[in-house]
Amino acid sequence: MLTKGVAYNVEREMGQLRERFGTVRTGVAAGQPKMETDIQVAEAIMYLSGTCNGHLATHGFKFLEKRTGHELHDLSAEHEGKQITFADTQAAPVPVITSPEWSGSETGGRRYSPFTINIERSKPFHTLTGRQQFYLDHDWMIGMGEAMPVYRPPLNMTKLFGESPVGTQSELGVSVRYLTPHNKWSIHSEYQDNLFMLSLSRGGQTIWMSVEDADKIGVKDNDWIEAVNRNGVVACRAIVSAPDAGGHGLHAPRAGPAHRRAPHRDRRQARRHPQLADAHPGQAQPHHRRLRPARLLLQLHRPDRQQPGRGHDDPQADCEGGVLTCASWPRWQW
Repeated sequence: MLTKGVAYNVEREMGQLRERFGTVRTGVAAGQPKMETDIQVAEAIMYLSGTCNGHLATHGFKFLEKRTGHELHDLSAEHEGKQITFADTQAAPVPVITSPEWSGSETGGRRYSPFTINIERSKPFHTLTGRQQFYLDHDWMIGMGEAMPVYRPPLNMTKLFGESPVGTQSELGVSVRYLTPHNKWSIHSEYQDNLFMLSLSRGGQTIWMSVEDADKIGVKDNDWIEAVNRNGVVACRAIVSAPDAGGHGLHAPRAGPAHRRAPHRDRRQARRHPQLADAHPGQAQPHHRRLRPARLLLQLHRPDRQQPGRGHDDPQADCEGGVLTCASWPRWQW
């Protein structure tokens, strides 16, 4: 098994899964472990991941030692005999095992920080040079003016597509530019059904907006607002932030149960993720998704030839140039 350029021998793990779940007798999967329930699939993933299987993590680091010439297997040696199961994660949060699948180290109880192993153990970065690099010496990237990370002004949506100018007020609210950064407080696990986790923040989705934009529509911090564009609608809390410049709304999209969204909207649409960034396939127009060619190139040409990874199933559009309207929303409770 090959994961991010690291080769693993998983015969031991496959044998353990066969013993636990049984073996498929016929068909294309004959001889493989049975995968008949969602829990069995989850267990298989955890058995085959170095972050949950200390034996695989140590095996992977020993493979990397031969390529790098640096000692690495001690990073996971303390957990070489550990196997995190699905039942373990149901009982309580479980720290993962330091693994070559990722660049950070949690050895000895330290908190994860990316590129720790690259810096402290001289493991080459996954770049053409093996070093951190900003300049990309590639003919295609140079031809598109993307060899260096530089500022690109947002598209003028008013001239191109007839959108309302940023800052425009109407009976619906105020038009702002829609920015969708990566969620600050989570990666893949959102805990949208866990009330304990939700209680640590605003209890659900939020949109950051400036004091100036909030004043235009009479919104105060933590008020419910509704953000609308041609792709959909999100009802969420407003975070009114003084440092924020006017003219944009900052929203980290995340999925959640439909009953926690605007109740008068179609529930199938309310489940979409992210609602404002991805139109329904049957309704999409050619200019609804504006993907930079360089971004497409980087997703297609990965050195390990893996499929581009995403944190959710829906393709997220590059919506930094989009415009949405924020309006005040009557207070309602979960």
